[in-house]
Amino acid sequence: MKGSKKYKAEVKESLLYNCVAFEKLLNGREDFADFIESSKWDINTIARGFIIKFNGYMNVPEEFDITQTIQRFKPMLMDSIVNDGMGETEKEAFKIFFEVSDVKIPVLIDIEDSLICSKLVGNNMLVEYEDLEEYEDLEVTIIARVTSNNLINMKKPFYDPLKDFMKLNRTLRRNMSERAEGLYEIYPDQNYKTVEILAIYQ
Repeated sequence: MKGSKKYKAEVKESLLYNCVAFEKLLNGREDFADFIESSKWDINTIARGFIIKFNGYMNVPEEFDITQTIQRFKPMLMDSIVNDGMGETEKEAFKIFFEVSDVKIPVLIDIEDSLICSKLVGNNMLVEYEDLEEYEDLEVTIIARVTSNNLINMKKPFYDPLKDFMKLNRTLRRNMSERAEGLYEIYPDQNYKTVEILAIYQ
């Protein structure tokens, strides 16, 4: 017996489906390393340019929290800071800062006994910064492109708020007399690799 009812349905784009489709395109490539399916790969020695897939735990460094507070209240700060005896370099820096919208957010990712550092572009995120905390205790699957050849020494910062958050050029950064709290460079606690994150999902 044939049904007499007709149903209307709306087909919506599935982000998870897109990730799966992307993975299928990567399978078989010489520059793709799946750490979930194979244990032959070593994150510490894998070459720059490789695309990798792995499971790990991701968190935002605590040092970045105050930077986000500055971002949230910057309209009020604009009126109170710039006019208070600030030098021309600092004034120009803050002017650039208040015009920035595509901030980069630092993230640390633990994979086995190794550390991966990256920067999320705020405009590309589907969740708010405040919601990232909910993912810190959850293991997530990440697809990323390796951007460093060798392990980077922990004495080298992986995130500079003046460059990555405020978008200041090298000249402005060098001419600033001192850094305010929350704008210091962020250092990891061990040697690390850097990646460009392409996708995060569960």
